[in-house]
Amino acid sequence: MELKIGDKIRELRRRDGVTQEQIAAALGVSGQAVSKWESRAGYPDMETIPALANYFGVSIDDLFGYDGIREKRIREICERADSLFHRRDENVEERLSMLRAAVDEFPASGELLARLGCALYDAGWKLGASAYTTSEDPYIRPDTEANRKNPYWKEAILVNERALTFPLSSPAYETTVTDLLILYWETGEQEKAAALVNRQQSVTVCRERLAAKNLTDSWKPLGDGLLAFLESMTDLIIHAATTVSAIPENAAHSYSVLTAYADFLETVIPDENTLGVTRNLFDLHFWRTVFAIRMETDMNGAFSLSAECLAKTLACADRQNRLADTGVHSYTAPYLKETTFDTTDLYRYEDGAVFRSMMSSVGNRRTPELDAALSVIPRYADWLSAQGENP
Repeated sequence: MELKIGDKIRELRRRDGVTQEQIAAALGVSGQAVSKWESRAGYPDMETIPALANYFGVSIDDLFGYDGIREKRIREICERADSLFHRRDENVEERLSMLRAAVDEFPASGELLARLGCALYDAGWKLGASAYTTSEDPYIRPDTEANRKNPYWKEAILVNERALTFPLSSPAYETTVTDLLILYWETGEQEKAAALVNRQQSVTVCRERLAAKNLTDSWKPLGDGLLAFLESMTDLIIHAATTVSAIPENAAHSYSVLTAYADFLETVIPDENTLGVTRNLFDLHFWRTVFAIRMETDMNGAFSLSAECLAKTLACADRQNRLADTGVHSYTAPYLKETTFDTTDLYRYEDGAVFRSMMSSVGNRRTPELDAALSVIPRYADWLSAQGENP
């Protein structure tokens, strides 16, 4: 690569309105030396370069003209990694290999470290997490001894911890903190989890809530704040429902709570124009289906409620799939009209992945009777047929 440090020195000198002689005096070199640098007839000594960068108030990378190249390269890798993540690329190792190589090339990039940590976190889930309940303690507990042996998660913890030592964009920071918190819980590092939690801001002083209180000429901060809290509430309600449902008699309660919150979301953001909230509705209806199956199995029911919930789950999946890569859209709810949603690289749902995940969640409650009942939905029947199974 051709060094253009002389061009950069001339650019910075003109920017600051100083002469070659002034630079020379400040650095303890001759004016002729500065002239040679600018004409590419010579280069500053290694000992002079830090002082030169300090004189102009720039980084050494910027002085050499590398900074823009470095940032462009990192941005390109991040965009590629994000695309693979949103499309749920099946080749996990390809994504990991790319990000590991990128981190080797740019070890001080927090954005790349955050994405590598996320990829490792996802890869660890594909290996499976272990949890258990007992008759004396029916609440879900992580099998920490087994989870600590997960090679992806062991690496993910180290990478995510390192990522948090660098500046991060808000999305990367939030993903890293969330993933790391779950990793600590799964591997029995409760003290580290508590310390991580205590370093975060309270929900009462978070960015989205405060911005919504500071309305000027736009309702956009209010809309952004509402959407952020609706998504957070979805996550908490699903987490609570899936946790307490380990107690059999709580399955019905979990189902009713998820149903009520899904109805609430569809009231706050009416019609089919739910945009970014569509994924939240999919998750709510997915878990409603799981709990309906559990309830109807326990009651020896006909699984009609389960089929109804599955149909709503697939409707949300179809709605999101139609949105993918269709541009930037606005919400129709009056308090969200100035809030937009970018559908670029939106996650796409595939029937096979949805059905496999759902049947994995119901475990031994999957029976031929359940398959037959759900086969009133043609897509489920087609999935069974593709696997060589008869409904």
